Amino acid sequence: MRRSLTEQSKRFFQYAVPVLLYLGLIYFLSAQSKLIARTPHQFDKVAHFTEFAGLAFLIARALYGYGMDVRRSALFAAVLCSVYG
Repeated sequence: MRRSLTEQSKRFFQYAVPVLLYLGLIYFLSAQSKLIARTPHQFDKVAHFTEFAGLAFLIARALYGYGMDVRRSALFAAVLCSVYG
């Protein structure tokens, strides 16, 4: 069954756009040389883990929204985040 252009656009804005915006935010913040003044090493690791966990959630949500089952979307999202990070 073909989806109408309106349904495809709605799905794109609902699932893909948040992922793309979050990727852009990560890229923008990573390019900042003086974003946070001296932070402990452990805080930096926790911040990066939290940042990429959010990305994994958005990617898994998008893949699930496009029809992939939950387990495969979560696994694929984890792999994509590992490659991006």
